[in-house]
Amino acid sequence: MEWYKSLIINYLNKNKAIKHFIKFCIVGLFSTLIDLSFYLFLERILEVYYLLAAGLAFVIASSFSFIFNRFWTFRIDHGQKRTQYFKFIIVASGGLILTELILYTLVDKFLYYDILAKLIAIIIVVNWNFILQKYWAFKKENKRNIENIKGNLDISIIIPVYNEEKVILKTISEVKEYIQSNFNTWEIIIIDDKSEDNSLNILQKIKDIKLLRNLRNHGKGYSIVKGVKEAKGSLILFMDADNSTRIKELDNFIKYTSNYDLIIGSRALKDSKINIKQGILKRNLGKLGNLLVRIFIYPKVYDSQCGFKLFNNKVKPLFSKLTIEDWGFDFELLFLAKEYNLNIKELPITWTNNTDSKVRGIDYLKTLLQVFKVRFNNLINKYK
Repeated sequence: MEWYKSLIINYLNKNKAIKHFIKFCIVGLFSTLIDLSFYLFLERILEVYYLLAAGLAFVIASSFSFIFNRFWTFRIDHGQKRTQYFKFIIVASGGLILTELILYTLVDKFLYYDILAKLIAIIIVVNWNFILQKYWAFKKENKRNIENIKGNLDISIIIPVYNEEKVILKTISEVKEYIQSNFNTWEIIIIDDKSEDNSLNILQKIKDIKLLRNLRNHGKGYSIVKGVKEAKGSLILFMDADNSTRIKELDNFIKYTSNYDLIIGSRALKDSKINIKQGILKRNLGKLGNLLVRIFIYPKVYDSQCGFKLFNNKVKPLFSKLTIEDWGFDFELLFLAKEYNLNIKELPITWTNNTDSKVRGIDYLKTLLQVFKVRFNNLINKYK
């Protein structure tokens, strides 16, 4: 059964028009049910005049259909939404008129049975609507590209720090040893996010690092943005201070830098290795978060939150557009990378959970809500 399921999924992925058409029909079915339900509610219960009830039900159902076809069927995240909606309504209204014309022609002129005529009309109109919606209302536009500008150094390593006095010295020593052996020119940028322990004192004594300080605790996203602005490397990596993903993972990542702009570590792929797992609550909240990210942000990434990401200077300008200062910045970055047509690669890693993690349960819930913030930001054109 599994091989059959896999065969169908692979076929649909390769034949996107069929996949889009199936989704379009599913949305159409639900829209019809919504149309009928609202019509009966308005006309039978609220006793609204039947023509007005039909018009209101049509608008509600069409709006539902527009939203789900835009974000689920065709996955369109750009373009003027008002223009797309106007085109969508024109196509939907034209479909109604075409249906009536077909029924009139088949039943009154050629004496078809009404049920058979209705089925023929449905087949013709659904296909007609699909073609017009896909290639006119939701026509994909060319996305903007960003030029890749060479940096002055081979690589910049960015590490945000907040209360990491137990591990930070070991992490930086390991990073420094690795990049000295593998790169000619490099820099290590540490951002202290107003640590309350002895982290800052330890960092001030370490040589050959660039140390930045936040005047108050902002969050991981803010700190990394600050580090990226200072980075001079052609490649830039940010990683966690607790060394949960070790620097040697770069051995595998470097292989893909000629073909991909953003390479992200993943704990969710088949070949990933988890040495110490998180608690069951955090694991389940993490799975829920990744599911929401795949639905609303980027369907091809299975672990958006792993703190090990390598990218080139095409990605660097996107950091100035980020609005989320804490944990949700990862999927906001992914969303923008997709918007700017950048190539993204997800790779398996070896990961060890830090039992002294600074991420609390409430942070997971807050991050889940930030998925919708990204969508809202896009709706109000905040990323333009």
